[in-house]
Amino acid sequence: MQIVNGARNTKVEMQGVTPSYEAIRDAKPEYGRFFSEKENLAMDRVVLLGSSVVTDIFGAEDPVNKMVKINRENFRVIGLLPSRGGSGGGDQDNIIVVPINTAMKRVLGVNYLHEMAVQCASPEVIPGVIDNVTALMRKRHRLPAYKDDDFRIRNNAEMQATMSETTKTMSLLLGTVAIISLIVGGIGIMNIMLVSVNERTHEIGLRKAVGAPRRAILAQFLIETLLLSVFGGALGVLLGIFTSWAVARFAGWTSVVTPQAVALAFGFSAGVGVIFGFWPARKASLLSPIAALRYD
Repeated sequence: MQIVNGARNTKVEMQGVTPSYEAIRDAKPEYGRFFSEKENLAMDRVVLLGSSVVTDIFGAEDPVNKMVKINRENFRVIGLLPSRGGSGGGDQDNIIVVPINTAMKRVLGVNYLHEMAVQCASPEVIPGVIDNVTALMRKRHRLPAYKDDDFRIRNNAEMQATMSETTKTMSLLLGTVAIISLIVGGIGIMNIMLVSVNERTHEIGLRKAVGAPRRAILAQFLIETLLLSVFGGALGVLLGIFTSWAVARFAGWTSVVTPQAVALAFGFSAGVGVIFGFWPARKASLLSPIAALRYD
């Protein structure tokens, strides 16, 4: 529907609902109130707005008790719906809610329902409720036994389980990509340190000739590897923060960088540096002083 406030207007999803929508959908208004059954029966022209709609047509202005036009009819704003955010590429806050009788008789001119929401007392009774609803719907629609259902029942618990499985799969894939990236980065660090050891063989031989112990040589190269990996980790964190800001700024998604994520990134960077830098450092510490001084 098109909703208009003065010179501002926007297209929104309109839902005509009963007062029980507030409890079933956990839609207690952030400001204002929900409509009553009396207002629904009287087909009152009242409306609740989603946060995106408020931003589009009211800006920073308080919309409660203001008038808007929906389908050329004047409606009074009585409340603001709680923010839901984005889902599946859509905006759940680009929505307006009006009494179902008002929507059917005054706005849409229909005498049928598009969908119903049913709330169960507990998760255990959901299968029985689905069976009862299915039987009732088939009876109301006069469907004989040989005909398929001409309606569809969605179980939110099943949808949530499917979404959880999808999230786990995506997390596993992202984790695999991260591990591969860490291995590739670690191999790069190891190669750099091996080149460094070869180029500084004379320096290692000289230090050992004047009494430097193996531990000192090992610690020197491990510290260099650690600094190299932490520096790379710092660049990665800065790139991640910038990407997070860009996604929030241009895509409109909510993105947060937590201190725990930054600490984890630095921890992995340091760990990769120590693990993959240990072999070059050990190789340097085991060099013979005479062979190192003669190395060309």
